[in-house]
Amino acid sequence: MTDQKKTSPVGLAVGVLVSACLVSAVYLQVLGHQFLHWDDIGFYVTNPQLYGFTAENLWWIVTSSGDGIWKPLTWLSFMLEFHWLPLDAPGYHLLINPVIHAGNAVLAGAILYRLLSLPAVGDSPESMRRLAGLLLIAIVAVHPIQVEAVAWLAGRKEVLCAFFYLLAVWCWLRRLDDPVRARGWFACALLMHFLALLAKPMAVTVPVILLALDMTARRRETLWQCVGEKWPFWLLSLCIVPIAIWGQLAVDALPDATEVSTTMRLAQGVDSYTAYLAKVFLPLNLVPYYPSMTELDSGRLIASVLALLMLLGLAWHDWRTGKRRWFLAIAWYGVVFFPVCGWLQVGGHRVADRYAYLPVLSVYAVIAWCLAQWIMRKGRMMWLLPCALIVVLMGLSRQQVAAWQSDRSLWEFAAVRETNSGLIMNNLGNTRYEAGEFESAASAYRRATVLQPFMTHYRNLITAYRAQRDWSNVLAVCQEATEYHPEHGYFYEQAGQALMAQHRYADALPWFAQALSLSPDDHEALWGKAYALAKLRRKAEALHAIDQLLQQQPDHRGALQLREALTP
Repeated sequence: MTDQKKTSPVGLAVGVLVSACLVSAVYLQVLGHQFLHWDDIGFYVTNPQLYGFTAENLWWIVTSSGDGIWKPLTWLSFMLEFHWLPLDAPGYHLLINPVIHAGNAVLAGAILYRLLSLPAVGDSPESMRRLAGLLLIAIVAVHPIQVEAVAWLAGRKEVLCAFFYLLAVWCWLRRLDDPVRARGWFACALLMHFLALLAKPMAVTVPVILLALDMTARRRETLWQCVGEKWPFWLLSLCIVPIAIWGQLAVDALPDATEVSTTMRLAQGVDSYTAYLAKVFLPLNLVPYYPSMTELDSGRLIASVLALLMLLGLAWHDWRTGKRRWFLAIAWYGVVFFPVCGWLQVGGHRVADRYAYLPVLSVYAVIAWCLAQWIMRKGRMMWLLPCALIVVLMGLSRQQVAAWQSDRSLWEFAAVRETNSGLIMNNLGNTRYEAGEFESAASAYRRATVLQPFMTHYRNLITAYRAQRDWSNVLAVCQEATEYHPEHGYFYEQAGQALMAQHRYADALPWFAQALSLSPDDHEALWGKAYALAKLRRKAEALHAIDQLLQQQPDHRGALQLREALTP
């Protein structure tokens, strides 16, 4: 290894300092944040399997998919922190992601520094490589796209996977530089790959990226020799793929072809590649949930295809001319993003900012390299441009991080920027309902039902109207809900209850009857039927309904009291 390729301790220390300062400036505010109901509490904070280093709990983290993603190392990280850190201080837990993120920024800068010493990438002078590495560290530290994975407790799997992924790449670059200790670096890269897979299966692309690095470094071995020597990496990735799919199937997170067609999946995959490239350069309107495409936008799809073809053409031209900087950057973005680009639809969202956490590093690297070249050619006064860029990105990221303070702040923030998501509006309604703002909660739920007439959205809207004792609207919503969900007895039972509240006992009976035809054990419907019959002075029928209810629920207080009143 030549002296030129050695990493200067001083340069590394400067990179660590820059990363720590910028990450602190953006993310230190998470110390005042709360755990969110958006995955944080349900999957992690209240998960009993993450408390106590018992054989049962350790077996669970190895064999469970949890939220649909097999990630034992991520589970273990939560088990460790829940053991040592107080749960009544969420900020301490939320600060762990920014610490890992700061390390990821430094690793990204160190990798770019080493890549720029390769003749096929640039063979840049020392000062140029240092400057590009520092600029990349700064961009990674403060770019708004990174915020979701860093400010959100549930984003741990993204930052942890990225940490070991980048370490695997760095170890492989060291192997290319240091033939004497090549076996040691090979083993280190393999271990880092394994740990990245344990953090999140998205790391299955590591061997492809290592192969791209080999081709860029122009090793003497042939392509097939480079492929063959990585057989342990390929084996690990191939073993993880079925496990990852099993994890999604275990929680029914993979819609079938009747829900999302193959054509739509391909369209979403193409669209997501270009959408996130656009967000790198214009990081506005970033939200925690982007709904799936419901119909093809031919104009947008054609533009996305043309953009991708241009990038592929640029990569091919770069390869043919012997320069590999664009090839490597495009390969990183395309390959790393592939598992989460949307071709394999997971859940109800199209893509998510957290998915872009690792893939967009190559785009940042290109920006950092271009800025460094410009500064070196134009003079030190040109530092004003990257400094202004970092300040703007920092301001946007601080605003983004502040939105993750609480459930209320997050969904208020998201609802302004994404107006066509039923999930966002439903979650906004939940936060308003918990605050006792029933009227505004109903407004949000109403919007959610318009966008997505899901059963949950209708149930929440009914609950909000019941809290206001607005029985007319409860009845209207129930009638609408039965058109979309005629198989759910809950809506018929609630319609009957709304009519009862308006003293329309005769009108309520058919609704209770329909509810009971769908669910004969519906206690609420049986009680409503018995009470309505009693009010209509149909004593024998009322007593029969009461007996049916008491057979199922002998301690039903209302039924016992009503039977006593009807049988003096």
